Amino acid sequence: MFNTPHHLLNNTVKVSVVGCGGTGSYVLSMLAQMHYLLNKLSDNQAGLFVTAYDDDTVSEFNCGRQNFYMMDVGLNKAEVLMQRINIGFGSNWRAIAKRFDISDFQDDVLITCVDNIKTRVDIGQSNTNSYRDTFWIDGGNGESDGQVILGHLNKKAEHRLANFYDIYADTLQDIVEDERDSCSHADSLRRQDWGVNHQSALMICQLLWRMLRHGKLDYHGTMFDLKAGESVPFSL
Repeated sequence: MFNTPHHLLNNTVKVSVVGCGGTGSYVLSMLAQMHYLLNKLSDNQAGLFVTAYDDDTVSEFNCGRQNFYMMDVGLNKAEVLMQRINIGFGSNWRAIAKRFDISDFQDDVLITCVDNIKTRVDIGQSNTNSYRDTFWIDGGNGESDGQVILGHLNKKAEHRLANFYDIYADTLQDIVEDERDSCSHADSLRRQDWGVNHQSALMICQLLWRMLRHGKLDYHGTMFDLKAGESVPFSL
């Protein structure tokens, strides 16, 4: 069992979400619900302040599989999602329409929802000397499967949880990235089936919810396969 650090309980927790596409677009909506509930359950003492990063715009082929509508086409992903959340929940969360730079990160929790291996390697190799408890939740997906891992971003934390880079660093150099843009809805679904992003987003937010609402974790990630109907936790 891992106990949540005291400074994250009954406080406003600062969260950065990197990538507002397939998984990230659903993560942001779930974080908005989580913030509302934490705020109400704590008499306005607890909650989230979220900053979203993405330099991409919504395309027609994002609609249906990602959390966007046809009226969003052509708009920046981070900005359109944050505008919707801020209007709906009366929040003042931030959208930054550019690529994330780990050197600027000063929040409590980093959530990465990107397929870009270089970004994840850069993050994994950073913050090696910090003693402050900061957490990294990474969600990675395949055609019908994926994994979500919560670990410490800093290397010198007490009772440290291994993060995505700690676990997969040796295999990342062998991964060939597919950087093509989808040219149709069929092409988009061929690369990643409907529901994979929803599942990954739910597992990301469930880990954060259990940390902040229940004050502890009994596992720190999950591997899942929707086609096979299987899931396996990362044990502590």
